[in-house]
Order: sequence, then C-alpha cells, then structure tokens
Amino acid sequence: QKLFDAIYEKLSEELKNKCYYATCKTEKHNKEFAKYDYDNNCGYFYDFVITSIKICLEFDGTYWHSKSDMMEKDVQKQKFLENKGYKVIRISEKDFNRYNYNPSIVSYCVDEINKRQKDITNMVEI
Repeated sequence: QKLFDAIYEKLSEELKNKCYYATCKTEKHNKEFAKYDYDNNCGYFYDFVITSIKICLEFDGTYWHSKSDMMEKDVQKQKFLENKGYKVIRISEKDFNRYNYNPSIVSYCVDEINKRQKDITNMVEI
C-alpha cells in the first residue's frame, strides 16, 4: 500500500477530498470504494478511487490476480466501472517489483490522474 500512500501525498487537496482507499492515513478517506452490480448480483471493491474525476487505480497482486477465475472477475469488475464513466488503470505486482518500487510508477499514476482531471474540467467547460 506504499504505492497508494505515495500517490495520495502528491495529490491536490481538492483531489484528496474525493479520494478513497482502504489504507489511507486520513480517517476521513480510510474506506474502500465499493459498488454493487445488480446485473451480475455481486459487489466490487476497488483499490484507489477519486470519485470527482472518475478514475480508479487497481493493484493486481500476483497471487490473487493470476488465477483464471479471478482474471475473469477482474475484467467484469473493470467493465462495470468503465460503464459508469471511470478510467481504470491497472498496476501489476510483477511490474511494480520489476522496477524496484521506482518512483516513476508513482509519477505515471499522478500524471494520469492530472490528465484525467484536466480532461474532466475541459468536458465540463464545453
């Protein structure tokens, strides 16, 4: 969860106020973001979500997310959120470890969040 802590610390206060993840250091946002899929009769929990700009970061740990049944559920879970207008970015544990926790992964995520915020702002202005 160090990854999400590092990303959270680089966000503006505006985005922090709409950010949710289970290990967040601030009590206000220390909760998971969950949605219920009535069509498939199941609930989904998401790793790191900023609701105001509809972006979600998912960390795929090798142990759980390499199993075929879980991979199918991940696809279903992602499509559900994308159908609600969210952009979903997936980060694999394998890639995260390969780069030895390189700050470039944090920078990439923060850049994507900032781009999304700009895109959403531009859409509202049109």
